[in-house]
Amino acid sequence: MPWRARYLPLSRNSARLFFALWPDTAVRQAIETVRTGLNAEARIVPTRNLHMTIAFLGEVTLARLSDLEPIAAQFCLPGEPLFLDQLGWFKRSRVGWLGSDSVPGTWAKQVAALAGRLRKSGFRAERRPWKPHVTLYRDLRTSPEKIPFKAIKWAPDSLCLVQSETGEKGPNYRITRHWP
Repeated sequence: MPWRARYLPLSRNSARLFFALWPDTAVRQAIETVRTGLNAEARIVPTRNLHMTIAFLGEVTLARLSDLEPIAAQFCLPGEPLFLDQLGWFKRSRVGWLGSDSVPGTWAKQVAALAGRLRKSGFRAERRPWKPHVTLYRDLRTSPEKIPFKAIKWAPDSLCLVQSETGEKGPNYRITRHWP
């Protein structure tokens, strides 16, 4: 799989970056099955872009990239899985998502610790509690319908540093580094 590459160089002197969990093929297909059942009138996030953001960094210069290595290396993937068991939307940003009804404590602590280390090192990091979700739709004008679906059990196996590049048909995400 191409996303397993140890390191891919950034395409410019700076890049729009974020840390994320990247679903394996089985989880990605399960997410796609739930989304297919929704049939919402909105812009679909391409299947290849489905992910769960852990920390959004914004524009980062190439010179600061090495500063992210030790911060990411301290992130410990909790042994407990995440469950994607809730559909929802963020009204203000018009995003439809599939996420977790509750956040396991070990995940919440690890994500909060990562955000704290990022801020301490001068990077941008969210201060609000983490809401684990995978964005399914953008430009969604109403809440997605509530459909029955089986919760998706997801045990992520690595933390990924992802570059967001703007393309003609929307953003393209490229994993530049990962930590098992």
